[in-house]
Order: sequence, then C-alpha cells, then structure tokens
Amino acid sequence: MRRGSSFLILVEVTLMKALMWVDHQIDRIAKVGMWIAVGCLFLMVLLINVEVMGRYFLNFSTLIADEYGAYFFVGCSFLGFAYAFRKGNFLRVYTLLDHLPSRYFKWFHLASCILSFVFSCIVTYELIKLPYTSYLYHSKSIQPSATPLFIPQLILPIGMACTAIVLLSETIHTILGKSVSLDRAKEKEVG
Repeated sequence: MRRGSSFLILVEVTLMKALMWVDHQIDRIAKVGMWIAVGCLFLMVLLINVEVMGRYFLNFSTLIADEYGAYFFVGCSFLGFAYAFRKGNFLRVYTLLDHLPSRYFKWFHLASCILSFVFSCIVTYELIKLPYTSYLYHSKSIQPSATPLFIPQLILPIGMACTAIVLLSETIHTILGKSVSLDRAKEKEVG
C-alpha cells in the first residue's frame, strides 16, 4: 500500500509542476496580448490626434483615422481579454451568486467556466472562418486605404483563442480547487 501511495504522490507532484509550467506560459501569452493591446491603444490615440490636428491646423485629413482607429480599438479589446480575465478584471456579474450559499458558489463558478470556455471555442472557430473567407474572396475595405480585410480580422481569432486558453486554465484550476479568480471573489466578499 505504501508503495502505491508514494507513486500517487509522485504523479500528483509531477502534474502540479506541469500545470504550473503551463500556467506560466499562459501568463506569458496573456502579457504579450496585453502589450500588443497597449500598442494598439497608443496607435489609436496617436492616429486620432494626428487626424484632429491635421484637420484643424493644416487643413488635411489622413483619410484612414476612422477605419484604422476602429481596427486598433478591436485589437485593443480582443487582445486584452485574456490578460483582463487572468488578472480578475474581466466583467463579472455576481448578482445571483451573492445570494447563494457559499457551498454552491464553486459549482456555479465551475459551470460558468465550462460554458464560457465552450462558447469562446465556438466563437474562435467562427472567427477563424472570417479572415479566411475575406482572404479567399480578396475582400478589401471600402475606405480609401482599400486595406485587405483579412489582415485586421486576424486579430479576432487570435484574441479569442487566447481567451479560450485562459478560460480552460480557469476551468482546470476550479476543478482542482485552486482557482485564483474564485479566491479573489471570496476576498472581495470578505473585504
């Protein structure tokens, strides 16, 4: 019996080390997404300011500020989702959960993680088809830039796939009883 239990402990320790390594990689992916989102935000602000200053002081327009501003905004949003969720800053509504006994909280959290993961996988799959279709049909923007639409559309499936990975990680952590966001929710409840 003793030999079997030491083997199980060894397997558990190995799995936990592997999970920690995967978590570290997911954190890195989320941080890269966050820095690209910050870059998109910076470029959006810069482009809009150039457009405003150009129109008011130099009487010219870039002709791309509204189009590229929208691309940068979407990039900022989609690439920031994974990092926001990882840091506990993603939108969460606890209206129902606040009125439940604490023993049900974990089960509802697990159910919401599973549903969110499945939904994000479906959305990722559909978003992969969007730039692919735009590429096949040589779709271009109707704006003066005539940007091939598959280029800005590539950000959508990348951002959503990163979010799906983070949601899968959260689901696994919740099953193992080591959910970081669940602990944060309890801290907010106490504090």
